[in-house]
Amino acid sequence: MFKLQPDSKKELRRMAAGVLVLATAEVAVFAVLALAGVLDFTWTVPLAALAGSGVTVLNFYLLCVTMQQAVAVNKDPGAVRGVIQLSYSGRMLLMALWCVAAWWAPCFHFIAGALPLLFPRLVILYLQKSGQYPQGEPLPPADPAPEGAAPGQTPQEQDGEGE
Repeated sequence: MFKLQPDSKKELRRMAAGVLVLATAEVAVFAVLALAGVLDFTWTVPLAALAGSGVTVLNFYLLCVTMQQAVAVNKDPGAVRGVIQLSYSGRMLLMALWCVAAWWAPCFHFIAGALPLLFPRLVILYLQKSGQYPQGEPLPPADPAPEGAAPGQTPQEQDGEGE
């Protein structure tokens, strides 16, 4: 396992707690729907919700690891882009494989297993609305132009070397 930085651990714990709360609510809604006669509630519902939540938290953990690795190789933008793209593809494949497994394996209720994949967005939205998470703060420019340079002009162009 990759050692996470304290901020990443904090975010992972918050995400895991939020996903667990939403998975519990999901199972409760399924139970109420079963009591109303809308659907059958079997052990496959909580099992799928638990497994889907595990996949969701694993996905967020892998995202945290990727961001730490991207910061570690920040000298080369191409390497950073490659690390992030490879991670994104792998994490999407992980979620797709989970959905296929939830669909085909009779021990999982498909909807109960796929819903947790949407929970991180809800957790982030809740954290933003409750003021516990920054909401769309603008990022500073990556490389501000040196004094006297025109916007978008590189230092080499300013010195006349880029021509």
